[in-house]
Amino acid sequence: MPMLRDDFIMRMFQSVTQLAARLAGLRAERNKADSEHLIDEAIKGTTGLSRQTVNVLPAQELKELFSAREDEAERIATLALLLLEEGDHHEAFQETEEAYQDYAKGFVLLVNALGSIPNKQMEAELNRKADDLLERLTASNRYSGWGLAAIDYYEEIKKRYDLAENVLFALAEEKPSEAVQQRGLSFYRQRLQEDEAVLQKRKLPKNEVLEGEADFLHLFK
Repeated sequence: MPMLRDDFIMRMFQSVTQLAARLAGLRAERNKADSEHLIDEAIKGTTGLSRQTVNVLPAQELKELFSAREDEAERIATLALLLLEEGDHHEAFQETEEAYQDYAKGFVLLVNALGSIPNKQMEAELNRKADDLLERLTASNRYSGWGLAAIDYYEEIKKRYDLAENVLFALAEEKPSEAVQQRGLSFYRQRLQEDEAVLQKRKLPKNEVLEGEADFLHLFK
């Protein structure tokens, strides 16, 4: 079964790679209609839904489409990569807001899939894709729609608490919601339970945890 799943993973990602090459050619030709048709067909093949429907559904609902499936993580990752391709399509045609929404949703889905892909080569490639998306999204100076997932990514996958805290503050300053407040309280509560050696290794020593917690709480007064 592991070998069959591994083969399935490779086929899925190869199909996305082939699609990306075709879409790059169509973008170079400024062929918007055929590009959108290809993306729509690929998204339908993965989700059973049109790209228009996928665009209006939040990431959590899209994730639930694949719940309880053995290939759940692979399907989520494939959809994330397709949204990245759609984002590149929008960007090529100067549709900046649409591109941002695709990148944000794709990043959230990618973070959900990471850690559950058994193929280590594919896992490494997905990490590179996530890093690329983070760079694009951070450059927008907007954190709505993906900031909480970025905190999870830095905290759980990259093991960089300092970077997770940076996003936490940026998100709190942009949109100080109850969800952000609760995520911050959880973040600091977990850090205070960890050994100093772990905190030092992950770039957020205990004295900075205490200072950060106080500053974070001040934002919600």
